Amino acid sequence: MLVLAVGTLGELPLPLERKIELAFHAILRHELFHFAADCMAANWELSLGMPVYWPAKAKLCNATNYIELEEALANAHSCEDTGIRIADLARSVQLNGLGFQKWKPGGPDSYSVNVDGNYRVHLRRDRSGYSWFAETIGDHKSMGHG
Repeated sequence: MLVLAVGTLGELPLPLERKIELAFHAILRHELFHFAADCMAANWELSLGMPVYWPAKAKLCNATNYIELEEALANAHSCEDTGIRIADLARSVQLNGLGFQKWKPGGPDSYSVNVDGNYRVHLRRDRSGYSWFAETIGDHKSMGHG
């Protein structure tokens, strides 16, 4: 968890405590996907009355006994919430729940968007490249929203 918090999330302008929290939730979502896959396989075996997981695992594992497809799907699942927000923002800034608004203290081309629950991100629009950049992320109050 610390490797993810300090390494991958290390450059984010967030307190270490929040980075650890984000890392924990990413790993939790990753492992919950594996749990769901195991439950699905168990239900499938119960329905068929025969083993399917171990025979399939023998065919799907790479040389290091690792199922790459399941890991890729678990990784994608761990990032799902953020991806949904990005997709929502790409569709329309007027969607319910995004809370998209001009962020006047950030200056021109600065906006604020709900990430999840109590967290917001401040975005800056680069008009020359038609791009958006996340500048800061944090809880509602620390971001100056209340």
